[in-house]
Amino acid sequence: MSGMHESLLNQAPGIPLHQALATTLEEQIRQGAWAVGSAIPPEIALCKLYSISRHTLRHALSTLEDGGLIVRRQGAPTRVISRQRPRKFTQSFNSPADILRYPKDTYRVNVVEEYLECDAALSSLLKVSVGSSWYHIGAVRKQQDSNLIIAWSAFIFCLSLLS
Repeated sequence: MSGMHESLLNQAPGIPLHQALATTLEEQIRQGAWAVGSAIPPEIALCKLYSISRHTLRHALSTLEDGGLIVRRQGAPTRVISRQRPRKFTQSFNSPADILRYPKDTYRVNVVEEYLECDAALSSLLKVSVGSSWYHIGAVRKQQDSNLIIAWSAFIFCLSLLS
């Protein structure tokens, strides 16, 4: 099956094999080769299919996991969790008060306020230790005159950094 391996190299000249493989697998996920919630083929099968080493495959799978497309757990099948990369937006603030400032014709309604202990999924997203303590506020932003919901915001604060 070296044809698959060669096609990966031909698709992406100058790009490392693990990146070309990650791109190929991401495209297959996007096109629905594996449904959300389903397992992708085992590592051994993918290595054989693409004529690649397990190290190269794991590097590619790590890229997909960091991109929010799959979830991997030792001893369990790798599962598709999304067909597309989640959109991420970050914005820096100088103080908690800055976070809460929005245009004057809108208002915020907190829908969720809870303490969280970081689990494996949140740890992967936040790049922090499992078991760390956080506070989560989930809120909708509404227009003053129409009560139309215009945004959902999730704020996750590290409790050890708040004073």
